[in-house]
Amino acid sequence: MVNPRVSDLPAPPPGKTGWPWTEGCDPLPPAMPDGSPWPRITVVTPSFDQGRYIEQTIRSVLLQGYPDLEYLVIDGGSRDGTVEVIGKYAPWLAHWVSEQDEGQSHAINKGMRRATGAVAAYVNSDDYYLPGALRAAAEALGRERDAAMVYGDCDGVDEGGARTGGLPAADFDLEAMLRWFHGIPQAAVFFRAAAARELGWFDQSLHYVMDYDLWLRLGMRYRLARLPLALAAMRTHEGSKTTSQRAAFNERFRRERFAVKLKALRDPALPRRLRSRRSSMLRMFAWKLMVECLKNGDVREAAHFMIQIIRTTRVADDE
Repeated sequence: MVNPRVSDLPAPPPGKTGWPWTEGCDPLPPAMPDGSPWPRITVVTPSFDQGRYIEQTIRSVLLQGYPDLEYLVIDGGSRDGTVEVIGKYAPWLAHWVSEQDEGQSHAINKGMRRATGAVAAYVNSDDYYLPGALRAAAEALGRERDAAMVYGDCDGVDEGGARTGGLPAADFDLEAMLRWFHGIPQAAVFFRAAAARELGWFDQSLHYVMDYDLWLRLGMRYRLARLPLALAAMRTHEGSKTTSQRAAFNERFRRERFAVKLKALRDPALPRRLRSRRSSMLRMFAWKLMVECLKNGDVREAAHFMIQIIRTTRVADDE
């Protein structure tokens, strides 16, 4: 159980004010509005060489005023001052480690496999929660009893934390996600740990789209509910994975997206109403990736997806 106030935590760096430096959330009442206890929420932060940003991440989790928080930081052996920052907050962490790992998905799973919370989430070490995020997620999952996951909007921020715009979420639409659209900002996601545990957490073979893969697997088996409010801020900077993948449209990112969609379309849990459109959805996505490659001058990769278009006949549609 972790519920520190601003005055309990180390002093913020010089010049840092506002949330979550000099402002925090008031402690929540001992019970939820319906009188039930607050569910334990496990938050995992995977980290590697984000010493410039991670303190804001950590404080944004700890200062939620949430009465039953389990917070774990899994660092991949950073050498940029990250470990020193984490160490300052060790008294309020359920667990932290800094050691070489096999990438972000592996780091997240290391934390999730220690989770004792009924609700789980992960927030990257360059993103942060907005005030009241954990309360909103807990109350939503309390109301939405049949939902395995709730998610909200995100704010986009730059290197210095200035808001650059909104990252709105969309109502969950499995068919739209399978065709192309994502619509779920990762940092604003909270899910029932039991559901994700049953599905094996995150796929460690994936580097870019492990979150998208899990949302698809959950969405084929459970209801996913959108909250009409911003829960987190996602930072764009030169060192972020999101920036690099969008700038380079690199081969691994494209191929992972295609592989995840192919896996989802072959999943036995795929709703019957979509089975008759599997081949057409996969062909359309491969076509869009091929066009994307051609626009970026990558003829060899475009040829790869042309072959995938031809091979989609192997994904047999139901009669």
